[in-house]
Amino acid sequence: MNKTITVFRLPCDAEKRADEIVGACAVAIDVLRSTTTLTYACKAGVSKIVPVLCAEDALKFKAGSAEDIILGGEQGCNRIPQFDVGNSPSDMIPELVKNKTLVFKSTNGTLAMFAAKRAKKLLLGCLANVGALARELLLEDRVVLICSGTEGQVTSEDILLAGMIVSKLKSEDELFILDETAESCLDFWNQESKERDLYESLLRSGGAKNLLQLGYDNDIEFAARCNTTDAVPQIEFDKIDYSILGESVANYDIH
Repeated sequence: MNKTITVFRLPCDAEKRADEIVGACAVAIDVLRSTTTLTYACKAGVSKIVPVLCAEDALKFKAGSAEDIILGGEQGCNRIPQFDVGNSPSDMIPELVKNKTLVFKSTNGTLAMFAAKRAKKLLLGCLANVGALARELLLEDRVVLICSGTEGQVTSEDILLAGMIVSKLKSEDELFILDETAESCLDFWNQESKERDLYESLLRSGGAKNLLQLGYDNDIEFAARCNTTDAVPQIEFDKIDYSILGESVANYDIH
């Protein structure tokens, strides 16, 4: 039986081909910074991750839920007012997030998560957990990688990680058949990994330039750390009660 890897460079590309995601194991990728931050949250002991589309929905979810909730995320790279933590990996410490439900909103990463809402399983990938993630994906027959990009533009750091994941899977199991975009990502990873280290590669990306301008240098350094944890976050949409959001629930059709 053939095993396949499909890559989407942007969430909007995945939404246009949503039927290809049904029944697959999907991975949302936002190296700078959402999936990196949420991986560190998982490592720090967060019990559940609830993605939302806007800050207002996050506040509404917290107000209507009986769960022990912490609000996290960003708008324009900065922590949202009234939120407990931002979108920095260093924010995710056990003292703040352990055994909490993290309701999370970001500009780009949460869009990739919702683009994968009809997948059989949705995992979050970053450089910190790439080894553990690859081990899980080797058990799957259909793998779909969804890159977040930045405000609708393809970003090199997400393509880099997608290519790295493809490389790991293909090297372990030749049965994987790659689509054209997966092949392209693999080529980019092979070339980039020969020329520079991961930190240097991230620094060259458009996402990094935005973060550097706002003083988030440390987040880039965090994001460049490879295989620092076996934590692989999973978003389980079927276990999230979006009806709490009232009229806004129409934006969260996950069936």
